[in-house]
Amino acid sequence: MIKNKIIDFLTWKDVADIHSIANGISENIDSVSTCCMEMLENGIVKQASDNKYSLVINHKEGFAQWMTDCGEFKPNTVATYKYDFLHAIKKMRELHLIEDGFWALCDSKKINQIKMIEITNPEMTDYNNNRNSRNNCKSMFETYMRYLDSLNMKAAQMEIIGDEDYAGEDAQFSKSVDDMIDSPDLQVSYTPTPIQHQERKGRTVIKRDAKVSATALKEAGYMCELGNDHKLFIRKKKNINYTEPHHLIPTSYQYQISDENSLDNVANIISLCSHCHNLLHYGRYEDKIELLALLFEKRKALLETAGIAIDFEKLLNIYK
Repeated sequence: MIKNKIIDFLTWKDVADIHSIANGISENIDSVSTCCMEMLENGIVKQASDNKYSLVINHKEGFAQWMTDCGEFKPNTVATYKYDFLHAIKKMRELHLIEDGFWALCDSKKINQIKMIEITNPEMTDYNNNRNSRNNCKSMFETYMRYLDSLNMKAAQMEIIGDEDYAGEDAQFSKSVDDMIDSPDLQVSYTPTPIQHQERKGRTVIKRDAKVSATALKEAGYMCELGNDHKLFIRKKKNINYTEPHHLIPTSYQYQISDENSLDNVANIISLCSHCHNLLHYGRYEDKIELLALLFEKRKALLETAGIAIDFEKLLNIYK
């Protein structure tokens, strides 16, 4: 349905006019405009200015639907979880621990702060002691953060699919990497680097440095880090194996991982063959687990050196 496409588009783009929405979802402007008006009347979107719309964020139903769709929870568990979480949030509001706009929060860092407040509050501790271990507030907040992580991963995938090629890198960035692939200036460094931003499609995103990606490919010897025997081909303009840079932790997760140290670091960039790169982006989750385990072991110490802290469970949740 076109309504769902608009919602998906606005999930990752804060404000958009009908032209950019139509371009983003391959629908004509009249159809998008009509649907936006209907969604405006029903309170699904709000009007920011002339012909510009944004999503009215309320994750309450989305969270319940995610629990149903992910297959981890039985229907009666979803119902119980939803009921208990709503009552826990109500209790926290009564204690003035959270604001009324909880369901509009999209920031996992903020949710985690609320969780820590909840854990240390004596009245909430008493409340939790009356719940079973599965449905206490700590567990529910952690599950809610997993839901937010799934939205961020979807946003990252949508941004890749927009106008980028099969390898998951846009054409200009790929060309920039190719241009400097054999540059003598490529020097490996795993030290923490500051976060850089750029404007893209009207949205501020984490900037990727082609030089950093080219350095990561060189450091890997222009081989696939998941197997030296993986079939490769020679680049068109350089007598060097063609491999593709892949951020092990997507840059869309930057502020969930670190407020200071960039994920666009050689420590976080993997050299992959086209097959493995596509598998990590578009393959089944069960086919990624073993590959991610190998990559995590290879990069765990380097990530720590770069000031990037993540455990394997968190990494797996990103790729679900």
